[in-house]
Amino acid sequence: MSAGPSVYIVVREQPSPDHWYSLNPSQILHITRNHPVLVSAQDQRTLKEGKTLGALQLLIGVIYISLGGIMDTIKMTGNYIAPSFTGGVPFWGGISFIISGSFSVASELLPNSLYLLRTYIIVHIFSAITSVIGMSLFIAEIIINSPYIHLYMEVFFGRTTSGILLSFSILEFWIAFACTILGYRHNKSLVEAQNSSEANQVDTEQPGNSH
Repeated sequence: MSAGPSVYIVVREQPSPDHWYSLNPSQILHITRNHPVLVSAQDQRTLKEGKTLGALQLLIGVIYISLGGIMDTIKMTGNYIAPSFTGGVPFWGGISFIISGSFSVASELLPNSLYLLRTYIIVHIFSAITSVIGMSLFIAEIIINSPYIHLYMEVFFGRTTSGILLSFSILEFWIAFACTILGYRHNKSLVEAQNSSEANQVDTEQPGNSH
């Protein structure tokens, strides 16, 4: 009598619970997203400060352009020499400040975007350079038109406008400088968080690793 067919039972071994390990909430956030998540209170405070400075930059930009329109009216008299207006500083400078302020506000809405953050730093450096150019030209205007201040009323109003623009240029320079520093610090923190996220993800992908 021949033996019956052999029957084999295949048992698949399940992963041992000993290989499981827990992650803290910050690690879970890092792994479940494509970019690091900010949890630092210092980073949140930095973003809020940048947003406040950005609002000031928006205001300065609007005032800059408005004073540029006043400068145009004064220059039309022909009695006030305004090289800053000839170069369009009140207009492209104001636009630059508005763009910088917009990036400052947007950086809080998208705190994990390295591309946005690096663009934020670049536009603020450009705004700082624009402020220096504006300061130089406004100082030159005040000096050049000084001998004629008692001869023409337009010169008085022109120098007053240049003085106000000079004040806002100085303020914008320091704001742009501060925002650049804040952006650099935030960029450094974000890169460190991203590197930590990648390290945690590589660590979790090793099934034999236990903690």
